[in-house]
Amino acid sequence: MPKMITIPDTDITIFPFGLGTVNAGLTWDGTDAEMQQYHRDNPGNLLMPYMGVCSGFFHKYAAGGADAVAGSPYYTDGNVKAAERVIELCRKYEATVSQVVMGFFGQQDFACAPLYGPKDAAQLEEAMKAFDIPFVKEDYDV
Repeated sequence: MPKMITIPDTDITIFPFGLGTVNAGLTWDGTDAEMQQYHRDNPGNLLMPYMGVCSGFFHKYAAGGADAVAGSPYYTDGNVKAAERVIELCRKYEATVSQVVMGFFGQQDFACAPLYGPKDAAQLEEAMKAFDIPFVKEDYDV
């Protein structure tokens, strides 16, 4: 199991992992089946994954298609399938790419809150609207 971080003088434990998509679509770096089961069994321990966007892979793909990401290390069959799904969800929900990616975390069956680092207030407001979109777990089946 990956390293846990306990905040001193509290009973708060966090597990900092990222959303990575190098190998097969929307997968979790460091958050394997054992870690996910741990969080199902211990709902008091919040998983706080880093909301990585793979160097903008999904944003670039949505804006310019496969040619826009052809040289990316994230260009894999799985990521292309996931990017196509992201575009579908953007259309279905009239959502932005960031909102669709953030929505993934809200569809887990354990307590999960992504760490997100917006560049400005507009990006923060955009991300906060993701919680108003009625995503469902099946949206993220790739």
